Amino acid sequence: MLVFPDGYILHAESCFFANGANNDAKILNGLLEKDGPDSLKSFMGNDNVMLLDRGFRDSTTKLDEAGIVHFMPAFMKTDMKQLPCDQANLSRKVTMGRFVVETVNGRLKKFK
Repeated sequence: MLVFPDGYILHAESCFFANGANNDAKILNGLLEKDGPDSLKSFMGNDNVMLLDRGFRDSTTKLDEAGIVHFMPAFMKTDMKQLPCDQANLSRKVTMGRFVVETVNGRLKKFK
């Protein structure tokens, strides 16, 4: 789902089955491979940014190839006790931005 920072829904893709073959990264990779006027690439301009959660970590290379700027919360390495200050602050910013998307998803789930 493409959501503006104020909660306005720009685009919602069709439904996907929740099974072992579909996860967030595989669905996004499939959407990035589509071409046409209603493809994900047509919605994303040069100055747009995608805020992703960690479920999309396998899509980062495809997003880089498509030239789409993206951010997601940082991962800690096994020997780390906490993130460096700059990475922790960026992770907080991404989480605050993702809150809007999760709020929109919560509103939509009320309609059955």
